[in-house]
This record gives sequence, C-alpha cells and structure tokens, in this order.
Amino acid sequence: MSEGVNEIVYYRRENSKLYAVVMSFIIVGFMSAILTLSILWPEEFTFGLTSNPLITLIRILLQLLLSIIWLHYAYILMRTIIIEYILKKPALIINEKGIYDNISYVRLGHISWDEIERVYPYETN
Repeated sequence: MSEGVNEIVYYRRENSKLYAVVMSFIIVGFMSAILTLSILWPEEFTFGLTSNPLITLIRILLQLLLSIIWLHYAYILMRTIIIEYILKKPALIINEKGIYDNISYVRLGHISWDEIERVYPYETN
C-alpha cells in the first residue's frame, strides 16, 4: 500500500481457522474411508450384486463422484492451510481502491469500487 492510504484490515479469528482445518480433515477422512471401502470391497458396497453390469456401472460412477468430492475437499483443506497458516493473508481489506475479499468461499480477491453497485449495513449476532 502507498503512503497516506487509509485502510481497514481484518484477520480471521484463530478458532475459526482451526475449525475450518479440522472440519476439512474430518470430511476428507470420511470421504477417503467410503472411497476405500467401495474400491477394496465392492461386494460389500453393492450388497453382493457385483455380477450385474448396471450395478458395476453405478459403483464406478459413484467412485468417480466420491473421488471428485474428495479432491474438492482436499483442495479446500490445502488452500485453507496455505492461505491461513503459511501466507497469513488478511481476510478482508477495505481501502480507497476497493475491497480485497479473502473471506468468502470463492475468495474473489480485489474488487474495485467501480464494480460495486451498492453497500449497505448488515448486522449479525
């Protein structure tokens, strides 16, 4: 930031960072367990109906879906660890240039005031 620029910088609370990491670990672990069970023991996962081609196709599609979900949550976990603990980026910066969003799910980055249509107060508990 240049000299003389007024800005407000917010960082996440430590307990919210830890909560995000722990929940991501739990979800990734749960998805890993289900995916492992479906690959190693397909008979148990499909209730013994592995000879039916339709059941086999459904099992493979389910494994692909679980893999995609697992990769998504693994990505969120790694992104949370890197951004929050390694880079230690602020969650929100408001200055004369605009708003830097690193707090929402999509983490939009810099939003200039030209792109903002309106701002209104919102109270939360």
